[in-house]
Amino acid sequence: MKKRLCTLVTTFLVISAFFMSCGQSPHEHSFATEWSTDAENHWHAATCEHSDQVSEKGAHTFGEWVETTENKTRECSVCGYKEVSENCTHEFGEWVVTKGATEESEGEKARTCSLCDYKETEVIPMLPHKHTFATKWSSDAENHWYAATCKHSTEVKDKAKHTFSGYTEQGIKGRKCSVCEYVDISRVKVPTFEYDAENSTVSITCETENTTIYYTTDETDPTTSSTEYKEPIDFTEGMIIKAFAVCKDMVSSDVATFKFVKISYSTEYDEAPEGKSVIVGTTLTEDDLPTLENENYYFDGWYIDATKVEVGYKVEKDITLTAKWSQPSLNFTIEIQNPNDSDEKLAKQIRVEPRKNGDGSIDYNQYDIYPPTEPSFDNYWWTFMGQTQKYGSSNLYYIGLYSYPKGVYPVKLEIPESEFTVIIYIEKK
Repeated sequence: MKKRLCTLVTTFLVISAFFMSCGQSPHEHSFATEWSTDAENHWHAATCEHSDQVSEKGAHTFGEWVETTENKTRECSVCGYKEVSENCTHEFGEWVVTKGATEESEGEKARTCSLCDYKETEVIPMLPHKHTFATKWSSDAENHWYAATCKHSTEVKDKAKHTFSGYTEQGIKGRKCSVCEYVDISRVKVPTFEYDAENSTVSITCETENTTIYYTTDETDPTTSSTEYKEPIDFTEGMIIKAFAVCKDMVSSDVATFKFVKISYSTEYDEAPEGKSVIVGTTLTEDDLPTLENENYYFDGWYIDATKVEVGYKVEKDITLTAKWSQPSLNFTIEIQNPNDSDEKLAKQIRVEPRKNGDGSIDYNQYDIYPPTEPSFDNYWWTFMGQTQKYGSSNLYYIGLYSYPKGVYPVKLEIPESEFTVIIYIEKK
């Protein structure tokens, strides 16, 4: 009896538990939004009481190793976990040049650790510039050298004086350098002239010994068929003498010319200096370029066209020197006052302008006063009375205008160096 009762109770409890469970919702786990990680995997850990539960567990997805001076790291592209390699006592191989250095840019070399593949790099400094030179000699009358072919064109190599042997007869007298084979050809010096103003004669000489001089006076170049020079030549105005010298086994000289050329002077203001004649080739001195003065203009020098002529200019032909002038730079203002309450509009019509001379030039020390031209201004008196007067020690110049209805009135101003003001008074009848 008791055994049967126990069986009934057990069955009742099982059935009751079944129906109770059918009436409740199943448990839903919750997980963290941050990743949890270890050396191999990442996952989202449970935040409910079931701490042994995980979500989205997976192996790390690593990128490339990133090298530093002591180790290297790589990062998981899913969770951001960084793996750091253990510190390595690098065992490097030989340096390998990855980019060669030049004279214009630096290079680079690298070596790799055989244990961890860490790569170390170093800069290779730019190469020092090395001059390059031509293989053929350059030369002048005294020296020979190898010229630079690089950008440093002033550099030379093996510069030295020629090593000449004796003169050799090769149709003309010459000698050759045994190093660079430069040929030095002996040339007759150019003849020189000397003018005797008292006797109006010209003498011709040559520094080279044993020469014969030939000359012409008809402006043609001389030859060995021209007149041989033996005595001073009578010189007349306008004559042109050309001469050259010859000597056996030497190259003949260049042709020299003797004549007079004219220097003329021209100036717009003041009196021009008197012209003169000089021997061709004469260089100008300060006496040939005198400084002119004018009370209204500044002298800027002597010019040939747009070029200023300086001391030392070599005269090769007839020239005209033209004086160049500039206007002075004045700094003044005009102030008109009408103490008797005159018509302001008419007063402002007064013009003060520098004097224009008959030849069109401007005189900056003379000023003309132009009164208004309107008919109503006939009621005012306008006549200049005396010179301008400076007021005290200040830069004020007063011009009195009285008693004449029309006209242009001249005023002479003593222009100071500094800024100043001109004051004009008008007065009603």
